[in-house]
Amino acid sequence: MLLFDQLPPDFFLIFSRSNRYLYAKVVTEIYDQYFGVGFLYPGRRDLVLIIYNVLRANPELWTEDEDLLGLPEAVRKRGRRLSVSTEDSAQDKLLKQAQHVYRRLVDTGWLEEECVGLKVTVDMPPMALLVTERLVALRQGLAVAASGVVVAIRTALAAILTDARANAAGLRKAAENAQIFERSLRVVLADLRRVEKKVMDSESLEDRYRAFFEDFIGEVLLKDLEEIQGPNHPYRHRAEILRNVEAITLSDHVRDRVIEGYVDDRISADDRSAVEQLDNDLTILRAVFGHIDITLGHINRFRRKLERKLTNTIRYAEQGDRVVSRRMTTLIQRLDGIRARSEELGREATPVPGPRLDRPSYFGRATMAVPRRARVPLEAHPLERRRTDPAQALRRTMMRDFAQLFRVTPGQVLAYLERVMGGAPVLEARDVPISSLEEFLLVDELRRQCRAPSPSVARLYRFERAEGWRDDDWLRCANFRIHLRGPQTAQPADRTSTNPNTASLEVQDAP
Repeated sequence: MLLFDQLPPDFFLIFSRSNRYLYAKVVTEIYDQYFGVGFLYPGRRDLVLIIYNVLRANPELWTEDEDLLGLPEAVRKRGRRLSVSTEDSAQDKLLKQAQHVYRRLVDTGWLEEECVGLKVTVDMPPMALLVTERLVALRQGLAVAASGVVVAIRTALAAILTDARANAAGLRKAAENAQIFERSLRVVLADLRRVEKKVMDSESLEDRYRAFFEDFIGEVLLKDLEEIQGPNHPYRHRAEILRNVEAITLSDHVRDRVIEGYVDDRISADDRSAVEQLDNDLTILRAVFGHIDITLGHINRFRRKLERKLTNTIRYAEQGDRVVSRRMTTLIQRLDGIRARSEELGREATPVPGPRLDRPSYFGRATMAVPRRARVPLEAHPLERRRTDPAQALRRTMMRDFAQLFRVTPGQVLAYLERVMGGAPVLEARDVPISSLEEFLLVDELRRQCRAPSPSVARLYRFERAEGWRDDDWLRCANFRIHLRGPQTAQPADRTSTNPNTASLEVQDAP
């Protein structure tokens, strides 16, 4: 794999021991100060100073007694080696630990040294930069990683409809942002599951309160859910995003300009790969925002469940504390009164032996609750068939028929073409009659068949461009011809026409 070809064998070894939190902190601090912004090439002493400050501010992160290593020898490209002074009298233990951490980062491939004359500069390899960027993204959390992606996607799609060729790269970026936003929603759902598991595994009431207020309220509610439910809420621009995706899908002119932009921007090598990339990007956007309600439903269900658990925990804890406190207060007052009376009478309080109590029985028939009334014996009754309301049955049938109306199958298309063509070899789109909603949906499906005909339709019919437009009260679209294939020109069912004249047609819905 490319990942392991580019990384040293011991690259992840620093995260396999007890000092992993220290190394993660050091790597992210070095990235933030020198390699996150700008082209800076720090020296060895600069990075040792950063590690020294991290150790001084977080001494608890050093949890393992490793064999301390000194600084590596700086090897010049030419000439002699540059030795490093390592006098123990000039270094304290913290500095030795900082030099040891720096040496480990160099040995495992997180840092690279280069000698320019007598100066040693340090750089971070590209693959180490990518891994560190992921660590920084995890540290920043969802609120930063997914901030504003929905607005960015909406803006990119609107720009495509304005100038598709110049803004083609924005569509590719919008698809990547949609995947990032989908992953961020999965992260929120995983955090809610983690908090619920931590609450259920809490051994004490204090641990349960800490899980609720620190993990659930502090991290999820105030950070992740607030970001999603605020300006970044997917439902805020969901309808507009799906409309723009559908407009790009149906407009052949826009699709052609986007394909040209993909090729110009080197996103795709040729027109064929650009078409595949465009379809893939539109599919991602349609899938993410078309099914976003499922993920949000899971998130809201977990949130409500945890809120109910928090409410019940607080209510029962208050009731238990109030009862126990009242009983303890009464007992202490009574004991204090007995001691006061004993002192007045000059007697020493001694324990009074009481009667021997039998061991209580926690299980058995006597401990079961007594029913309030006698149990009514079961009686046999004839089973009646459930009555169905005719109005409800008619409504369900109509709803099912209406939903089925918009699912146009290739078989319905073939039956419709056979009926309207009546054996004629050629028929133009502007001559196809439309007199009902069913026929309109069939003609609308023919538009899509022109761009990507199904195998069963392509075996019997061929589509090509034609002059003019079809413009009436039902539909406005570019005109096209439908040719009936003869027996000698019929294609197999698993192939489609490769005629360049069967390119997709520009379609505009009537206002």
